[in-house]
Amino acid sequence: MSSKIKVDTIENVAGSGNVSLGSGHNLVVPGNITGQGTAAITSNATVGGTLGVTGTLTSNGVSNLIGSATHGTDAGDTRFIFTGPNQYRAVFKQGGNIAGQLGGGGTDDLRFSNAAGAITMQIKSGSVTKPLNPAVLAQGQSTAITTGVSDYWYVAVPERFDKSSSYNPSTGIFTAPVAGVYNMSYHLDLSSSESGSHSAVSVNNNTAGGGGGYVTNHAWQIRTGDTMHWDGLVNLSANDTVRILIYPDSAKNKLDTSSERNHLTIHLVG
Repeated sequence: MSSKIKVDTIENVAGSGNVSLGSGHNLVVPGNITGQGTAAITSNATVGGTLGVTGTLTSNGVSNLIGSATHGTDAGDTRFIFTGPNQYRAVFKQGGNIAGQLGGGGTDDLRFSNAAGAITMQIKSGSVTKPLNPAVLAQGQSTAITTGVSDYWYVAVPERFDKSSSYNPSTGIFTAPVAGVYNMSYHLDLSSSESGSHSAVSVNNNTAGGGGGYVTNHAWQIRTGDTMHWDGLVNLSANDTVRILIYPDSAKNKLDTSSERNHLTIHLVG
């Protein structure tokens, strides 16, 4: 036969103010726990009601919060301080999946990381870097590739670096890994002066030089000289492709395929 003891108030137990339960026993509180001192929790703590702490709450184990947490008020100096020996301090999840991590690498070194722990953005001594931001530099001897349409040619330039593995140097195609506005710049050498040569940014293999926010047939850059170049912004959806397009055959035939001065740069700006 089990028995129960109901106590309205426990105060100054054994003169120390502590309540101890034996191993394997639980303390269940259906209402509020209000502490004026320090609560040291070395195991798991699950609070279904309200936990009010006016002193310091130290949790050395795992704290599971189901619901919302409000820290501080509109007035005063309100702080969250995450302290630990490892790089990552806070992990954010959505639907059980890690959406990102927030941590630090030392003094004035704040880091945002992905689920794998790779740094996606770093603020160090006031400088902001985004190591995984899509960025491509292609430079070297160019190659003309048929479009399947008479007098129109795509151009491929060898890769020098590619931060997001989004550029195919054999085809000259950059595939946008995320939706956004991309800056695209290219410079192509011709072997000699060419009157009326055309170049354009081709989006999704459009041979009219359209797409990406540009009107078809009105995005061509017309050159009379021995170079073709362009610098501007292209608005892309995820998985859209961009590449260099030139016209006509006479421009393709004068494309200096031996020059190292040909270059292409693409990077996400927003």
